[in-house]
Amino acid sequence: MRIAIQIPTAHMRTQHLKFVGFPLLALLLFGCATSPKAKHDRALARAKELVQKKDYARALLECRTAVKMMPKDPEAYYQLGVVYARSHELQNAVFSFNKGLQLKPDFEAAQVEIAKLMASTAERDTVKTAESRMAEVVKNDPNNADALSTLGLAELKLGDTDAAIPELQRALTVAPKSLQTSVLLAQAKLSRSDVSGAEQVLQKACQNDPSSAEPRVALASFYMGRKQLSDAERTLLEATKIDPTSGTALLALGRLQFSQGQKAEAEETFRRLSLLPDKSLAPLYAMFLMQNGHPDKAMGEFERLAHADPNDRAARSRLVAAYWSTGRTREAEAVLAQALSKNPNDSEALLQRAEMSIRNAKYPAAEADLNTILHLNSGSAEAHYLLSKVYRGEGDLLRQRQELGEALRLKPAALPLRLEMASLLVQTNGAASALQVLDATPAFEKNAAAVALERNWALMASGDLKGARRGIDAVLAQKRLPEAVLQDGVWKIHEHQTAAGRADLEEVLSANPTELRALNVLYASYAIDHQSAAGFQKIRDYASKAPHSVPVQLFLAAVCAANGSNADARAALNTVLSIDPHSRAAQVRMEQLDFKEHKFDAAAARLRELLKTNPNDTDAHLLLANVEEASGDHADALGEYQKVVDEDPKNAEALNNLAYLLVDFKKQPDAALPYAQKAQQLAPNDPNYEDTVGWVFYQKGLYALAAKSFEAAASSASAAPVCKYHLAMAYAKLGNRDRGRTVLATALKQAPGLPEASAATQLLAQ
Repeated sequence: MRIAIQIPTAHMRTQHLKFVGFPLLALLLFGCATSPKAKHDRALARAKELVQKKDYARALLECRTAVKMMPKDPEAYYQLGVVYARSHELQNAVFSFNKGLQLKPDFEAAQVEIAKLMASTAERDTVKTAESRMAEVVKNDPNNADALSTLGLAELKLGDTDAAIPELQRALTVAPKSLQTSVLLAQAKLSRSDVSGAEQVLQKACQNDPSSAEPRVALASFYMGRKQLSDAERTLLEATKIDPTSGTALLALGRLQFSQGQKAEAEETFRRLSLLPDKSLAPLYAMFLMQNGHPDKAMGEFERLAHADPNDRAARSRLVAAYWSTGRTREAEAVLAQALSKNPNDSEALLQRAEMSIRNAKYPAAEADLNTILHLNSGSAEAHYLLSKVYRGEGDLLRQRQELGEALRLKPAALPLRLEMASLLVQTNGAASALQVLDATPAFEKNAAAVALERNWALMASGDLKGARRGIDAVLAQKRLPEAVLQDGVWKIHEHQTAAGRADLEEVLSANPTELRALNVLYASYAIDHQSAAGFQKIRDYASKAPHSVPVQLFLAAVCAANGSNADARAALNTVLSIDPHSRAAQVRMEQLDFKEHKFDAAAARLRELLKTNPNDTDAHLLLANVEEASGDHADALGEYQKVVDEDPKNAEALNNLAYLLVDFKKQPDAALPYAQKAQQLAPNDPNYEDTVGWVFYQKGLYALAAKSFEAAASSASAAPVCKYHLAMAYAKLGNRDRGRTVLATALKQAPGLPEASAATQLLAQ
């Protein structure tokens, strides 16, 4: 049926607007509430409120929302920088403030915040830059209290106290309640030995802000520095009465009480601290208990905090870390398993489980968890960083570099990541790339000593010894840092200034006998001069000065073993085991000594004991398989190799050895072939793995394929003589006896005593 369209009358139109017009009007009036700008404004307002409450984690989320809504707003980046600065993530803070300045070059607040961070460094040139920037801001805005205070800080750091004091006094005139400025002015007066003046400044700060505990905490800190502990305690008690919820005051009071031997009072103060609304303070009581000999009580507190709020992932993570640090690994794993059973995509739980797997050398399990995280969030710098640790553990340096590089791309302001990346590049013959990575350091950090030192290593590795010399001298001119002295020693030894170089190394070792790099270079310097005995004695001497250092004693054991002193090597390893009975490195090296001395039963027993504590330790299973194979126990060796392959399908050595035993011991070439081929694919440049593939083909009667693999293996300079015997045998089977005899003659010159020599000779004699 066709329905006629009725044209409404004027009256009908009016009625229609009454009902339809209101929703339209509401949309016009309130639609802006969901606009990006409205979301941005609300997020920034909430972020500022949360900063006041010191809830920086939630403030960070709000700031990120604001940046996402309006990515070209300098204020959003400024607030993000403030949150990072309050959270002590200084590199990220600088990056955010700089982003705000890129969008608004005359943004005074951002300029001041960056200058504060610059003035707080130990780098004189950086502090000078902060001073000049703030002088310009003060010139344009004489009543900017923050700029005046920061200018005073910079001048104070540069030693210009006469200039700093007037600036700080002006700042206090503008903002009399600025505690930071009062503290700086007190420090300036102390630098002039005006103790009374410094105390008066801090007392005035208390008077100017009578309802705040913070100035009294600063005054108490002054008293503690003067050893006036009773005055400090009295002032802190006043602070806690003024504001019983002041975490700063309670924390300072608890530490002071503990330092004075008032352990019961300190424990009660830390307990009060844990009950405050600020969640960041909640775990301090448990930490206090853990550090002061009450692990069970501490664990109960960690458990209470985690159970009080099942959604508090930070509390759960601390509980897992506490379980792990006290050897309760099963409980740690159970907590994470329970969390992941509820939410398989819980990124914090996955990260923590991956980290535990890495520490246990369970690299495939860690990789699986980290890949799950990256599938959910490809921008997780933490996951990429841990994945680089996985690949380092597996010896895959190329992929380690890739993942570390991705982590750095995601967090370009993270200086520790940048330094680690540069160090890895230097270690993997990428010194030129390391220099590029260091050149890209944000301006705020470029003058940091750590960057200069890493640059020196990169320059030496790249062969630019003159540049390295200038860099080392520049650092040493500022301060005789141990790392720079070590570099000086390495440089001099490289330039054949052996005596001067050793003097540097011994200076480093005198201050720190546990510096392994210095020990290594010192030992190597004697080896270069063909004075191994003298070098060996030097290592003994320095190791005796660090009898409780596990790394040094392990190094001593390695040097002893290299010099044929197996008994001394065992003594050093026993020292390690007395310090750390669970030292995997010591147990493995002891097993290697047993293996070297053909003490197969002892080696196997040691490895089985090690596997009791960590049954999934693939390295231990692999070593045990090697021991059992060497002792002629092929069946058990086969089982151990299979365990390794099941746990780590990319373990080329286990795959190869499993294949060889399957074909030689079990006579199962069909079962062996996939393992042998996979090992060869994983390590295409290893002639031994290519030889195994050929041996499987040989046992299957595929002599042409076997010969092809044997030829590839035997052509390698690192090929074992057995490869040539196998090739001679394949040529014999193919009827090519002349070529077989030629290859056999070469092999007999290299290793005439191998069992394969007889087999190849008999075949070619037929």
